[in-house]
Amino acid sequence: MFTNLTIKKKLTTAFSIIILISLLSNAFAIFQLNKSRSNTNYFYDVNYFVTHEALDLSKYILNVDSNVLFQYIDPEIYDYYDAIVLHMDIMDEKITNIAALVGDDHPNIVQLRQYMQVLREATLEIHLYDLVNDEENLERIMFDRTHDYHVAYYEIKTLATELAELAIDEAANINQRINDSAMMALMIAILLLVINVLSTIVVNRQMFKSFIKPIEELENAAIQMGKGDFSVNINYAATDEFGSLSNELRTVTDKTNIVIQETAYVLGEFAKGNYDIETNAEYVGVFKDIKTSIDKIAKDVTNSSNSFSDEVMALVEGLSYHPAAMKELSPTFAIVSERIYEVTENARQANVLAYEVGMRLELNNRKMKEVVEQMNRVSKSNNEIVTLLRSIEDISFQSNLVALNAALEVDYDSEASKQFIAVADQIRHVAKNSVAAAEDSANLMSSLIQSINAGNDLVIETADSLDEVYGLATDTIELINNISGKSLVQSRAIKEVGDGFEKMHKVIEENTITISNDDNLI
Repeated sequence: MFTNLTIKKKLTTAFSIIILISLLSNAFAIFQLNKSRSNTNYFYDVNYFVTHEALDLSKYILNVDSNVLFQYIDPEIYDYYDAIVLHMDIMDEKITNIAALVGDDHPNIVQLRQYMQVLREATLEIHLYDLVNDEENLERIMFDRTHDYHVAYYEIKTLATELAELAIDEAANINQRINDSAMMALMIAILLLVINVLSTIVVNRQMFKSFIKPIEELENAAIQMGKGDFSVNINYAATDEFGSLSNELRTVTDKTNIVIQETAYVLGEFAKGNYDIETNAEYVGVFKDIKTSIDKIAKDVTNSSNSFSDEVMALVEGLSYHPAAMKELSPTFAIVSERIYEVTENARQANVLAYEVGMRLELNNRKMKEVVEQMNRVSKSNNEIVTLLRSIEDISFQSNLVALNAALEVDYDSEASKQFIAVADQIRHVAKNSVAAAEDSANLMSSLIQSINAGNDLVIETADSLDEVYGLATDTIELINNISGKSLVQSRAIKEVGDGFEKMHKVIEENTITISNDDNLI
């Protein structure tokens, strides 16, 4: 799933999935809370208000009826009509308030306004009879239940009761919708919680596999290289940073093995006395100095050996015919032998040192700086993981605050509020689980960082070994220069051998003259 992605893309994809699921969960929870809140506001703004106004309408119609009765039975001259008109004005205001919510064309509103007009006319009629003390008509109106006053009174009271009951029924429906919404929010929240936890587990396992496997393989390879074993097999292949690091290590080990094998073969031939050898391997970096030193050793020793062999053969041949001159050349041969011994000893030391350089080469490679750079990139990517984990914790903390705020805004005494609290608790639970997942990821990343640092230390040790190889190569060059100096001394000794030959020639001439004289005497 994450094999061919870079570390940055792996982390971005993994945490984007987790954050997306968390955001969807929180967004749905907030949507449900806002929906429930809207239903609650509608309940209080419409149904509760309609019920309240309808009950007030019933109350004021009773007040109107009470004042009408007092006006009929009170023998004193007292004007109750003003109170009746005031109550009816309040009733008109209540009807207007209810109409603003349910609409002017609502059947109950239309009938209420009609009967209010009838009630006003009937109360005015009663008031006029009361002013002239017309007891007969007053009694007729008060006891005739078919009179417009009584019809309007009962109809208004009935219509107000119907409005109150309709508002109560609507409130029950809203409460049911709130309960259904809360239950749905609870189920969806639990489902999203399960999905979030499962996705976090799956993503963490995939991330663990995509990081741990290459790190362990590279760590084992670095340990073997640190022990001098460059014949390691790195099988990890991908297009991410670990894949690039694996390719570089494979290239380093392959080329280092070729150089080591070639150097071991050349040094082995030197040990057998065969200096006529050419190196075919590709020597790069500091290995070029080693190749130059090996070629110079072979060339100098071969030239010196050939030159010395020719001179010695000529000398031996001459001495076989001139025994007397051999005595004179003995000191020179002693010097030559001493120089030859020094040359041989230097060559032997160069062979030993070159062999040691070859062994040291097994601990180094030409691209250790690139390996260190790759490991530093991995460490930098892991630091980005910590930053992303902090972002997850911040999101979870914000989700917890949203849930707490939603819980604080509701009324704890209603059944709907209990449902809100349950949803808020589930959201806080989701936030806590997200924090826990972030902490688990942080622990995992800490373990990864420790493994990477251990591998980085091993790579640094290998780079230090490369410096030691460079020092040994310098010593080899100095030894080769020493061999050149000794070869110069050897040339001078050979010159002395030539001088000996001249002396031998003079002796031969003297002997020839003596023999010639002896012949003449004879």
